[in-house]
Amino acid sequence: MARENQGLQIALIIFVMLTIVLGVTTFLFFRRYEEAEIKAKAAQEQATKDSTRASAKAEEANRLKQLMGFAVTDEIPAIEAKFAEDMQTYAGTFPEDQRFYRPLVKQLYDTITARNTELVAVKADVQQLKDALAVREANKDGQIQTLDTAMKKAGDDLVAERNKFNDERRQMSALQQQVAEMEEGRQSLLMSMEKAKVEAENERRILVDKIASIEQLASEMRNANAELKNEIIETLSKKIADILKTNAQQQRSAGTRQNISAGGAGKYHI
Repeated sequence: MARENQGLQIALIIFVMLTIVLGVTTFLFFRRYEEAEIKAKAAQEQATKDSTRASAKAEEANRLKQLMGFAVTDEIPAIEAKFAEDMQTYAGTFPEDQRFYRPLVKQLYDTITARNTELVAVKADVQQLKDALAVREANKDGQIQTLDTAMKKAGDDLVAERNKFNDERRQMSALQQQVAEMEEGRQSLLMSMEKAKVEAENERRILVDKIASIEQLASEMRNANAELKNEIIETLSKKIADILKTNAQQQRSAGTRQNISAGGAGKYHI
């Protein structure tokens, strides 16, 4: 009996322990299940958000493709190739940082606006030309009459100019004849001048020889004059010395007579 109770106690203890272990494991597995479910739900929500965002991005990309003129089914490599081709064709002169569709569209718009402005100006010029043409057509008859008169006058002037030209040509022929005669006279004059030049050169040489002779004679005369001058100066010097000597003697004689006269007068005074 005691052994049976002991077996029951052991079985009860084992049962309680298994129950506790089962409860703990059940709690732990349930807790992990709840956490996994929460994570799965959060992942599902995140996946839904990512899918929604991806769908929105895909729709934006498709819309951008449409705005750029491409089909929704076009792939990025094909779009990039077409973009490079468009930039090379339409924006080859643009800087690298402006090779995009918006700057290209703006440039095209500015160009078209400028061309439209020029076209308006051209249309205005065309209208002015049309108005001027209408006025010219209206005055055409008068202009034709004026033109006929001018042509007739031009014909008369042409005849007059032709006659004048013929007269001037005859005068030119006579002038050429005179020039030829003057040329002959000039040649004759040149020959005479050349002959006179030779004669003048000969006369110049004769004059040079005469001048040399005269200069030599003048030199001899200067030397002779110098010698004569020296002789005259010596003679005059001698004569002047004699005159001065004579004057000195006369002055001494006069002084002696004055002294004698003065001595005699003193005697009479005493």
